[in-house]
Amino acid sequence: MPKLSVVISYANKIDDFRHVLNGYSQQNFDDFELVIVQGDKNEDNLTKLFREFPNLNIQHEIFEDPNDNWYLYAKLNLGIKNADADFVVIAGDDIIPHVDFLNNYYSQRNEDEVLFSTKFDVWRHNEKEVPKELVDKLIKNDFWMYNMFSNSGPMDFKLLTDEVEILPHKTVWHGDLYPHPNAGMQCPVPFLKWKNKPWPIVWLNNYDNMNLIKLHQNNMNPHEAGVIQCNMAYHKKHIVEINGYDEDYKGPEWTDADIVYRLHKKGLKFRFIPGCAIWHIAHPARWDWVDKANDYKDKMFFEKNENFELIRNKGKNIFG
Repeated sequence: MPKLSVVISYANKIDDFRHVLNGYSQQNFDDFELVIVQGDKNEDNLTKLFREFPNLNIQHEIFEDPNDNWYLYAKLNLGIKNADADFVVIAGDDIIPHVDFLNNYYSQRNEDEVLFSTKFDVWRHNEKEVPKELVDKLIKNDFWMYNMFSNSGPMDFKLLTDEVEILPHKTVWHGDLYPHPNAGMQCPVPFLKWKNKPWPIVWLNNYDNMNLIKLHQNNMNPHEAGVIQCNMAYHKKHIVEINGYDEDYKGPEWTDADIVYRLHKKGLKFRFIPGCAIWHIAHPARWDWVDKANDYKDKMFFEKNENFELIRNKGKNIFG
């Protein structure tokens, strides 16, 4: 039995997923399995892709998708159910792990804690695909060392190479990054840029850094701090005891908050692990889907948690 299971719900973009698997194939921790759940209506040939990584222990599960929706959390439940390890890492299909990602999580595990970290967006600019030379450096962590909580303030970077430079806090319109007719918010974020190329390579938007600092200092409940479910780790028994992720949620919005809220109410503590920050391959937001779903999901989240119920998916034993 492996010491650790990584559970991934696969949606699309097989070329990006090749970069993800490349990261797992270079881990400094080798006693793990990947449990990858693919919807039965997704036609990407993952079996062929897996042959490129013979050193990886992969379980490939097929989820019977009632339509072409994401059904992200039902797929995660299936993956967790079939995971062989007691300790699981939940990761996205568009995040690239660096070489110490799994080792850092496993070495910090604690029976009554949920471990989590943040993400950085890898920016494509006008490139059709993320350049492999960039991916190789991200996996090996060749760019920098950092301290997330230096002086309880923003992230502190120490560059390890003179190939790149940091452009501090360049103001960027959200609409420039993810076009949307109502996108008007400006966001001052630092960029990492190759010196010999005209475009930034990493958008260092670390998911509400100040809230993470408050959480780190135990001044904020985790469900209020922007904890993301695509980069967290816990012992499998905890998710089994609450009957899994709530399958009423189909896509990404609010379920981060929902699962964190429930695990927090179950009595688990949350601990941020800076060394498990991951590289998220940036993609345009699905605004047509998000706009349609947000009002409904906002309402559903608050209704579900106003009269709080720890156990979800009534009438269905997810892990039975």
